[in-house]
Amino acid sequence: MKKHNKLFYISITGLLLVVVGTCMIGAGISAGGSKTFLSVNESTASWWPFSASVGFGDGEWDNKEIFHGSVKKSFTPKNIIELHVAVGDIEIRKGNENICTLYNIADDKFEMKEEDGKLFIKVLSSIGNNKNQKLVLQLKDPTQVKVVSASVETGDVDISNMELEEIYAKSNVGDVTLKNVQAKAGSITSETGDIETVNTIFDMVEIGSQVGDIDYDGDIKGNSSINTEVGDINVSLMRGKEEYGFKVVSSLGDIEIDDEKYAYGETSLNANTKQNIQINCSTGSVEINFK
Repeated sequence: MKKHNKLFYISITGLLLVVVGTCMIGAGISAGGSKTFLSVNESTASWWPFSASVGFGDGEWDNKEIFHGSVKKSFTPKNIIELHVAVGDIEIRKGNENICTLYNIADDKFEMKEEDGKLFIKVLSSIGNNKNQKLVLQLKDPTQVKVVSASVETGDVDISNMELEEIYAKSNVGDVTLKNVQAKAGSITSETGDIETVNTIFDMVEIGSQVGDIDYDGDIKGNSSINTEVGDINVSLMRGKEEYGFKVVSSLGDIEIDDEKYAYGETSLNANTKQNIQINCSTGSVEINFK
């Protein structure tokens, strides 16, 4: 009987430790711990009282891999610039010099190379990625660059004050924002996150989000598409309604074009115009306005 009681108390104690540990990991993550590796330590959460870490890692944990601070890297602009970050944010903007600033990114996790008129910039994934990792790319003269492609696995993409031939922005988990951007062609995609553009002009563009809202403010001059599986689509265009052609499909949700409401389903307007915009919204509402 005593043996069974002992096993019972051991089981209860073990269960309590698991519950407490899980709560501590959750609290640490909410306060800035690493979601990617479900871990928390003194580097990723300021309140953590211990020198050791708690959580699950992809291999051996090494606190030395956590880097704090900023490092600047100069570069020569090329026709095509491609950026890829595993975990962290990307910001691209016009600046006073051609400089790439790394925030909380260890030097050995950063790669930059030039090849065949292209500039490749990459931030590798590592155990214990710092919560505030960010890559900021500044271009002194954006007209020297024709194509910019920025992709993030987990993090946000922010592009502002650019006039290029092509722009491609993608985040698997995170938001994508474009402000004061103009391009002939491109795509903006987020698998899980919102997409927002402000004063953005494309000749042709493909915009897509699997789960998230899309807010497009600006102009579209040619055939383009805007799609979301789960979320709302709000479009505000610079010119009058008669200058655009629309094919809007909403499987479940309202459609409103210039304050005129339509039942969910398929709605077409001005099919013979040069600017034909196809909008698909599986679950959510669609609203289109004109300035």
